Amino acid sequence: MAIFTAAEIVEQKTAWKKALAAVSTGQTYTVGKRQFTRADLPEIRRTLEWLDEQASLTAAAAAGPLIVQGRVRR
Repeated sequence: MAIFTAAEIVEQKTAWKKALAAVSTGQTYTVGKRQFTRADLPEIRRTLEWLDEQASLTAAAAAGPLIVQGRVRR
């Protein structure tokens, strides 16, 4: 069962893609005397892959239930 709607997944993927773009320019940056570190690249990639899986689950759920027919062997 998907935990996000299709629109929420698109919104999340957009945000994580922006994070990926930000990390690709450098993982640390300085503001004044403070130094900040962005999230690590592997974590961002894992999250994007997970969101793709969630999108697949959402699409499958929207298609309706899976009906399997069979016969009982005697």
